[in-house]
Amino acid sequence: MRLIIENISAGYGRVEVLHDVTVAPIPPGQFVGLIGPNASGKSTLFKALAGVLRPSAGTIRFDGIDLCSLNRRDRARQIAYMPQAYGCNAILTVYESVLLAFKQTTGWRVHADNLDRVSHTLSVLNLSHLASRGLRNLSGGQAQMVAVAQTLVRDPDIVLLTNPQARLICIISFPFCLRCGTKCSGVAPSSWRRCMTSTLPLSSVIVSS
Repeated sequence: MRLIIENISAGYGRVEVLHDVTVAPIPPGQFVGLIGPNASGKSTLFKALAGVLRPSAGTIRFDGIDLCSLNRRDRARQIAYMPQAYGCNAILTVYESVLLAFKQTTGWRVHADNLDRVSHTLSVLNLSHLASRGLRNLSGGQAQMVAVAQTLVRDPDIVLLTNPQARLICIISFPFCLRCGTKCSGVAPSSWRRCMTSTLPLSSVIVSS
């Protein structure tokens, strides 16, 4: 289940930001940092990986599958992208927003097990008390934790985090498996990396700063 990025070129209109970018294969359980100056193409690469932006050349494969050939729903099952800035003007509660994020990877009909999954995710992240609160009424830290819930409820194989300082702290503070609810002892990064290969339902986490 390696992530392979080969000869990627991408940009906006006639402006090419990435040109023939190749990254060493990323195996499961890796925590990878992407570092570079502003406007060097970090977010553009993430958008290409997540399917927000279609590369003009190159291939992106995960577990032998060409991600660029997948539709939006199937791509969302594989990769979750948390951008640097986010916001929502919709009149939604925390529970509704997490459910909506989950339904991006399934049919839109809501089943009982979908509701159970959302409730379980909020419970594990200690967000159950915010379930009925409107998104616009959250503090900055609460909104970040809800963004984490929206990401992890989908059970992605790969998570992309842009400038994740606060979000990364949130994730490290709650290393767990959504499938069984198991929590790991310790919150040090070394403990978290061990979790990623055993308990966390993630293949890779890639962060940029």
